[in-house]
Amino acid sequence: MEDYQKPNYSEFGPSRFDFFQVRAQMEARELQGCDVIIVHGLYALYDKALLESGTIKIFIDCDADVRLGRWIKRDILAGSATGDTKAERGALLKRMLTQYLSQYRVEMDEFIFRTKEFADIILPRGAELAGLSLIIDGIQHLIKDENDNTIMTIGGWGHDNNLQIRKNTNTVLSNQSQPTFTSLKNDNFENHNRRFFELN
Repeated sequence: MEDYQKPNYSEFGPSRFDFFQVRAQMEARELQGCDVIIVHGLYALYDKALLESGTIKIFIDCDADVRLGRWIKRDILAGSATGDTKAERGALLKRMLTQYLSQYRVEMDEFIFRTKEFADIILPRGAELAGLSLIIDGIQHLIKDENDNTIMTIGGWGHDNNLQIRKNTNTVLSNQSQPTFTSLKNDNFENHNRRFFELN
């Protein structure tokens, strides 16, 4: 979403983003035949039209102190490696905390946390590996189901044009190894499930 901020727009909040451009870019990607389009950012679940176009809507939740800690680590502690003096880092920290308290925390409370109710999936404690793995598995399953349904519903099986549309997809699907009893037995889905429930 950061790429779609309006130029020279100083206010915070959703009005600084050009959601029309985001939707236009998504439509262009769809016309190019992309199977998966990921829109990520603080306001990814804010725009109604953008929200309705999504298949899976995910909200990554994270405590305020963790967010602030990551911000300090990224912008201040990482800056110490570039040769910033202690006084410069102190001044930056002061500006950062002022900006956080007066702007970013307010923005999260007023706009972003409200979009959580529109999510299909909420990942608590940030984007941990267990939750991400389950989401990736789910997306792969949806893609396979969608491809199978498209192949089954294409009319006129004798038309080369119709079959050619799915040629690349068929090749991808045929290259996927089918599950065996051993692979299912050794699969760590049970572990993923256990960790997922521990997150909640």
